[in-house]
Amino acid sequence: LASSSTPRRGPEDLPWGHNGKVMLSSEEMNAVYGGTGGQNHASANLPTERGGAGPSIVDMPGDDMGGPELNPQSLAFEEISVNDPSGSVAPSASAGRLGDATNAPFLPSDAGPKSYSGHTAGAASADGGGDGASGPPNVWQLAYYKPLFDVDSHHIVTRVVHAVLPRPRAQFFELISPNPDLYGPFWIATTLIFVIAVTGNLAKWMTFTPTDSESQWSYDFTKLTGASTAVYMYVSLAPLGVWASLRYMQATKRLVDMMCIYGYALASFVPISLVCIVPSSVLRWITILCGCAVSAAFLVTNIHAHLQDCFPYSDSDSMRRGYALLAAVGVGHVIFSLVLKVCFFA
Repeated sequence: LASSSTPRRGPEDLPWGHNGKVMLSSEEMNAVYGGTGGQNHASANLPTERGGAGPSIVDMPGDDMGGPELNPQSLAFEEISVNDPSGSVAPSASAGRLGDATNAPFLPSDAGPKSYSGHTAGAASADGGGDGASGPPNVWQLAYYKPLFDVDSHHIVTRVVHAVLPRPRAQFFELISPNPDLYGPFWIATTLIFVIAVTGNLAKWMTFTPTDSESQWSYDFTKLTGASTAVYMYVSLAPLGVWASLRYMQATKRLVDMMCIYGYALASFVPISLVCIVPSSVLRWITILCGCAVSAAFLVTNIHAHLQDCFPYSDSDSMRRGYALLAAVGVGHVIFSLVLKVCFFA
């Protein structure tokens, strides 16, 4: 405890404190730590306990004191109660803007209105009449059919080109697989109906000859209703029948895919109907048969490619039934073309 020049002291000569611990004076502490009274007078004035219970040069501020401590999460000083058994931390008034800014991005996800597909839960309940809980739409809601009409002009033009110019290795099902639509088929069928009604009346007007029973030409509105019945029935029932047959053969294809391909198959009949205005029976037959061949090839090649993917062995019984289905598809399309020629461009 002292240098070699200082005489040794026994335990009875040490300055014992009232608490049973040895107390050092400022001179003795300087002698131990090698300091002077003038250099470290602030710490020398504080009596230090040999037991280490009091403050010393190795103590950090706030280790044994009840002051505010630094919270490493919010970077702000907070009052922490060590006696609270629950371990809760009560932020003090010294918590500044830094702590608020740090915690703001971690707000719970349910702080705002829950949403589904860009619509809030309140909007979904208003549209569907539900209890406000978010979830996928059902078949009785318009939102269920929204993806079937979510296409742009680029998709429509690309699919029409594939339908009018069929490929040897049909890939229309692969083209529409990510996003099949009913927008194009609906408007192609509707356009074809109005074109047939207009061109059919124009063709009749160009070949009209006055007679005693009919001295004046009149517009035939039955062509519009007849074309609506023929086109809408064909574009609805034919894909339904093919879909059911494929399902029976265990070569399942989505119904929306079949309705899509049948709708685009009618695209070649729109320009053909315009050509049929020319008052020439031979030209009408040629154009209608050409349009029938192009659209039938488009349907048959794509369905045949799907059957080959499902039944790679051509001599199997399933593939034989597939050939019968392809023949039925071709015959049905020919019948539809003959109905257009006989009923509207006779």
